[in-house]
Amino acid sequence: MKKLVCFILGLIPLQFAFSQDIIVTTNQDTIFCKILMVSSKYIKFQEKVKTGQTVAEFIERSYVSEYHKNKYQNGNTIDTSQEQAVVNKKSQLPKREFAISVGDNFLISYPKSPFTKNEFGSYTLSYHKRLKDDNTFWWGAYYNVIVIEYFHFYEAFFSFVPSMRISYLNRPNTTLYSGVSLGLGVHAHPYWGKTPFLFYQVTAIGFSVGKKSFIGGELGFGVKGLGCVCYGYRF
Repeated sequence: MKKLVCFILGLIPLQFAFSQDIIVTTNQDTIFCKILMVSSKYIKFQEKVKTGQTVAEFIERSYVSEYHKNKYQNGNTIDTSQEQAVVNKKSQLPKREFAISVGDNFLISYPKSPFTKNEFGSYTLSYHKRLKDDNTFWWGAYYNVIVIEYFHFYEAFFSFVPSMRISYLNRPNTTLYSGVSLGLGVHAHPYWGKTPFLFYQVTAIGFSVGKKSFIGGELGFGVKGLGCVCYGYRF
C-alpha cells in the first residue's frame, strides 16, 4: 500500500511536467510555463522563479521561434502544437542587417565628360534596423563612395545618408521592398576643393534572397545608381 501511494505521488509532478506549455526563443532557449495569452506582438505566460513564486511575464513575438500550448479538458492534456504550427513557423525577420552594394554612378557622371578615363562605380556600406514589433518598416543609414578618374586627376564623392525602407513582401528567404534616402555629403575635387553636396536615393524596387546571408539588387535613382547588386548579413 505504501509503495502504491508513493507511485501515485510520483506521477503528479510527472503529469504536471508533460502538461506545461513550451516557448522556444530565437536563441534556442526553452521556457516551461503556462501560456495565458497570445497576441500578434506579445505572449503572456506564467512561470515559477527560483523563490518558488509564480510570476506573470511577457515576451515579444519577435523573440519567439515557436511555442506549444496545451489545452486541458476533463483532466486530460491535449497537445495543440500542430494547430499552432502555421503561426509558430511563420518566419520573423532578424532585427538588423549589414550590406555592401555596387552600382553605377549615372547620376554623378551624366553627362559624361570627354576627359573621363575610368568610372569605378558607386560603393555603399549600409546598416538597417527593423522597427520594433514590425516586419514592414526598416530605418538606417549608408555610407557611399564614388570615384571618377580623369586623365590628369581623380574626383570623389563621399556621403552619409539616413534611409527608410518599406518591405511589402516578407518570406523566410525572399524580401521585396522600396525605400527613400536623403542626406549630405562632400564632393572632393583637386582644383575646387571640398564642397558640401545634397545626396539622395529613391529605390523603386529592391529584393533580397536568403535568410541570414543574402544577395539582392535594387532599381532606382540616386547615388547608388540606376541599379545595384548587394550582399549582406542579417542577425
